[in-house]
Amino acid sequence: MHTSPMYDQPVPVSPRRRWWRRIPDRHLRLVALVAVIAVTAVAFLLLNVLRLSAKESLGYPALFLVSLLGNATVILPVPSIIAVCSGGIALTPLFVGLVAGVGMALGEVTGYLAGFSGSELASKSRVYRRVQPWMRRRGWLVVMAFASIPNPFFDMVGLAAGATRMPIWKFLAAAWAGKTVMAIVTAHGCALGYDFFRSLAHVTG
Repeated sequence: MHTSPMYDQPVPVSPRRRWWRRIPDRHLRLVALVAVIAVTAVAFLLLNVLRLSAKESLGYPALFLVSLLGNATVILPVPSIIAVCSGGIALTPLFVGLVAGVGMALGEVTGYLAGFSGSELASKSRVYRRVQPWMRRRGWLVVMAFASIPNPFFDMVGLAAGATRMPIWKFLAAAWAGKTVMAIVTAHGCALGYDFFRSLAHVTG
């Protein structure tokens, strides 16, 4: 049976679009691991330098920075939810949630890169072993669900997302959606709670 020549020839692939696939996987993992270590070190240094002594000093740039750096450390928790709560009291809660959501999502990229690099940070973690099968089936939904609630296990989700090679844009979009919802709710809750207790103090005082 004769086959048309057009089916026998491989389709040419543009070198501009596929150049990154020529890089050995071990090199990509090494770059990702170095990036994680560097970002984590810088995060700790800047967080120690940054001092938020009063709620009024917590502007949107400082809020973004704290949210970014507070979520850029892998495994070692640096809570940024306190900054979101303080920002909700001193600033506009909706804008606080939007700014903090972007910063938090970008900060979580370090966890993704750690998983992509093949890091064994969470290989023995029970949470990681439970999350990884979910990530393969409904990765974006798992990321968004875990990001929408304050919990110390989201780093495991980021590690699993990187290890399973979830597209980074999909990870960022899901993390941003969940973190933004969580930050808006937290900021509004803290603002309402502050107003309530302040009113209560005036009444009882």
